[in-house]
This record gives sequence, structure tokens and C-alpha cells, in this order.
Amino acid sequence: METTMNDQDCDYLFSITRGQREAKIYSSMELDDYYRVECLLDGELVVARDNSELDYCREVGETFVLELS
Repeated sequence: METTMNDQDCDYLFSITRGQREAKIYSSMELDDYYRVECLLDGELVVARDNSELDYCREVGETFVLELS
């Protein structure tokens, strides 16, 4: 299930980093649990996805950082 979060609605959880690639994982501060992954290349945002599953966001981040897609 996809949703959209504002930057003000998120708490930073952790990052996955390899070379110039980084994936930052955030959690929503609202009643429903939603998570965000932001994939950055050389510090610039490439992909941002919101989802109700933390594992989904982690997998998107890992795939991006490891250049598997």
C-alpha cells in the first residue's frame, strides 16, 4: 500500500550506504505506521517511496545501494 508523507511527518531511522549511493529510511509520526525510503546518488534524490512495510522500504534501499536494479 503506497501513501505520501511530508518531511515534517517523518523520523529518521537508519541509512544504507555504499560509495556514492545512499538509502535513508524514515518512519511516520502519525497513528498509522508508514515508512519512507529516499535513494540518493551523489547526495541528490533519485527515488522516494512510501509504504506501510518497513521491509519493503529496506529492500528498495538495498537494491538501489547494491545497484541490483
